[in-house]
Amino acid sequence: FGIPMSAEQSVEQQFAKAAGFYEKGKLDKAKKIFWDIQHSNPSIPEVLHMLALIALKTDRAEDAVGHLEKAVTSAPGSTDLFGLLGGALKKAGRTEDAVGAYEQAITLEPGLADTHYNLGNALRDLGRSQDAVASYRRAVELNPGFADALNNMGRVMADLGEHDDAISSFNSACAITPEDAWIHSNLGNVYRGLGRFEDAIDAHRRAVALDPESIEYRSNLGAALIDIGLTEEAADEFRRALEAVPGDPGFLRGLGNARVDQGRIEDAKAAYAEALAAEPDNPMTHYLLGRALLLDGDFDPGWREFAWRFQVASLGMRDPDILPQAPWQGEDVTGKTILVWGEQGVGDEVLFSGQIPDLLTQGANVIMECDPRLTPLYERSFDGVRCIAKTDPPSEGARSPHIDFQIPSGNLGRWLRPGLDSFPAHDGYLRPDEKQRDALRQRYRDGDDVLLVGIAWSSNNIKLGRHKSMPLSALHPLSGTPGVRLFDLQYGDTDADRMDFADATGTAIIHDDTIDQVADLDAFAAQVAAMDLVISVSNTTVHIAGAMGVPTWVLLNAAPLSCWMRDGEESPWYPSVRLFRQTEAGEWDDVVGRAARELTEFAKA
Repeated sequence: FGIPMSAEQSVEQQFAKAAGFYEKGKLDKAKKIFWDIQHSNPSIPEVLHMLALIALKTDRAEDAVGHLEKAVTSAPGSTDLFGLLGGALKKAGRTEDAVGAYEQAITLEPGLADTHYNLGNALRDLGRSQDAVASYRRAVELNPGFADALNNMGRVMADLGEHDDAISSFNSACAITPEDAWIHSNLGNVYRGLGRFEDAIDAHRRAVALDPESIEYRSNLGAALIDIGLTEEAADEFRRALEAVPGDPGFLRGLGNARVDQGRIEDAKAAYAEALAAEPDNPMTHYLLGRALLLDGDFDPGWREFAWRFQVASLGMRDPDILPQAPWQGEDVTGKTILVWGEQGVGDEVLFSGQIPDLLTQGANVIMECDPRLTPLYERSFDGVRCIAKTDPPSEGARSPHIDFQIPSGNLGRWLRPGLDSFPAHDGYLRPDEKQRDALRQRYRDGDDVLLVGIAWSSNNIKLGRHKSMPLSALHPLSGTPGVRLFDLQYGDTDADRMDFADATGTAIIHDDTIDQVADLDAFAAQVAAMDLVISVSNTTVHIAGAMGVPTWVLLNAAPLSCWMRDGEESPWYPSVRLFRQTEAGEWDDVVGRAARELTEFAKA
């Protein structure tokens, strides 16, 4: 210990006795002896080290930091002390300082995988994700069997959006420690975020099998099962979780989501209400309850709950307070200027824009902040409305002090659509370029007396698209209908699908290479308007068609979006739309069969 020989044996004996107490868990006795030694010999690093360990074991991280800062002053070349100091600083909430301690330890001994791993954890907590990945990667280079480093590296990569690398990292960790349920669960979460739902379920099932008592893993499995439509099994998982933790609001939300997808709206509302009793201000629960209420046609409370979506961070919504104007809350807008800004996707913008005529009738001057691709369509359709491109952050035009009110378009319903009787009848509120529409119609008919029927079969929504979509082959029954000519209204590359359809049915689906459905929405609207009928799954195409009053048949999955509600063949939003609903989740044959029979009659008429 660097003290005179005459006293050394006594100190060594005291140290050994205290260390014995420490090993036996008798921390108070150990601490007293170490303090006695330290009082007489304040700079012995080994004693300070032990006092720091006792402080950490008794949740006194700042005391541990004090002991270790003295210890590294006495022993500036000790890698172990700097590493322990990093851990104490991190536990004390001084993560920046912890990074410095770990870096000093690495400078002294760069080949320790554990130190690089600990540094990576601290960097991750500071939000320095790329640096954290580099530290984890170095830890794995030094110790290829370091499963924890691979696992944490995968988590950070997933947060960075580097999903393929994250999956590779998790798979490597699973190969090293295949019985670690947490790693399988993390892998499942990445698969779920990518829309690889079958892979997600496999990973989450493995996690539950390894740790059947974990309610977190059961909850993750339940959420993944909802994604794939296995709602009853999902409900079972959430019920088991609730048996372990009664009243848990997260599990109640999961159960409510399963019940919504089963069409059991009353049960879903009850689950959400119980979750709100536990967490009255939880934005996600309010938002989910709002969707269920709207799906059930309970509009007035539904809009109020739906407005909580802006407080749900995972939805990535713009903060309404970013705009300086007062939010519109139903006041008289005669002579006032109101900014209505689009939100969510193009289909949602089109859906909610149907309320703009109400504002114009009330005497408002309306500015629409929208997807720039919608500007020509909106300015043609809404007399006197000016459009500005939606940007993030908002442009100077959107922030103008000459604007009296602002409102996200999805909030208009609270004031303008409080009940079914407030939805007006209309023959379309969007007006296509009539000259382009007529030219397309003439070219598509090519002198023949045929019915022009546009079809679309897919939605690219990552989370919901698989439920709303079908393969083009499912539409084979629409082929060969006398007097019908089929047209491709599906966005994306459809060449291979259409070729397979023609080979299988002998019926061609005509694709117009002059129309880019994604880049030029005004031209696409003219193409849709040229159709005599549109048959499509729930996607942007049907919103544009319904908003123009084009006869449209929507092929709906069993758990549709709230705008389609849960019952009936008619849509309050679009009078020209007819709804064909699944009777069994994932089963399209019946839906398409009904549409095919109706198409034959429609063509005859």
